[in-house]
Parts: sequence; structure tokens; C-alpha cells
Amino acid sequence: MSGAVAGAVLSSIATIIQMTIVIGLVQTSLLTALMLPLIFGGVAAGLYGLFFIVRMGPASVANSTDKDVGRAFDLKTAVVFAVLISLIVLVSAALNAWLGARGMLVGAAMTGMVDAHATAASAASLMAANKISIEQAVGPILVGLTTNTLMKSVVAFKSGGARYAARIVPGLALMIVAVWLGTWFGN
Repeated sequence: MSGAVAGAVLSSIATIIQMTIVIGLVQTSLLTALMLPLIFGGVAAGLYGLFFIVRMGPASVANSTDKDVGRAFDLKTAVVFAVLISLIVLVSAALNAWLGARGMLVGAAMTGMVDAHATAASAASLMAANKISIEQAVGPILVGLTTNTLMKSVVAFKSGGARYAARIVPGLALMIVAVWLGTWFGN
């Protein structure tokens, strides 16, 4: 189980790296403002995942090959996911237009449940279009990442049960706390 826990928590580093790329491509000054929180979160997830890798031992790491690789892509799942993201982004845009900054946070929370990158791209795009400031963009991105991490915790529980989730959730919580602390230290 240690290998699965390490892999699950370390996959959060991929989320952070992808968010970094998306934000950097759209609005570099926003990336500068988020660099410390993203580094804090990545380091926290990396250390937690490393703990479980070390716990496995070198022999387990060397012998952990999975013969059943399965399918990496399912068209039906991809279409449902794309439709779901489109609906959430549409609702988020409506909330933003209707409620302003509060609506943007609610929309970011909703979008983050499905995809943290969409939240980051939306906030960075709004900032690039001079519709919101850096301060107004940071909050929704962090809220989206937080709700996305919460959903990962739910998935861990549903897919692996309480024992599996009890090992993953602390690492995910540590990562999110580190991200928010990075924001606090960065201000």
C-alpha cells in the first residue's frame, strides 16, 4: 500500500507543475505572486510521498511492476468530463457576472472540484484581460486547488477505503496547508 499512497500524493506535484505552466503561459506576474505557495505545496507533497517510498524499501520499489496496465484513455469518460467542465465553467462565469468577487470564489470552488487547472486558467485569463487584480486572482486559484484536493480525498476513500484514505488524506492536507502558508508568508 505504501507505493500506492506515495504515487497518489506525488501526483499532486503534477497538478502543481501543470498549474504553474498554465498560469505562467497566461500571466507571468500572477505566477510570480503564486510561486512561493506552489513551491511550499510541492515540497510538502514531495516529502510526504518520499516518506512512503522510503517506507517501502529498495527491494519493494525495484519489484513493484504491474502486469495489468489497462487502458489509459476512455472516450466516454473524456466526453463526460469535458461536458462537466464546460457546464461548471459556464455556471462559474454566470456567478461571477451576478455576484462579482463572491461569485468568482464560489465558481472557483465548483470548478476546482473537477479541475484545478481550469480555475487557474480562468483567473489568469481574467487578470490578463485587466478584469481582476493579482490579489483577486490568487484567492480563486487557491480555493480551486483546495476543493480539488478535497475531491482527491473523497476519491481516495471511495477507491481504496478508509485505511487507504487515512494514509493519503494527511499528505493532501499537509500540501494544502503548505500552499496557504506560502500565500501568507508571501504577503
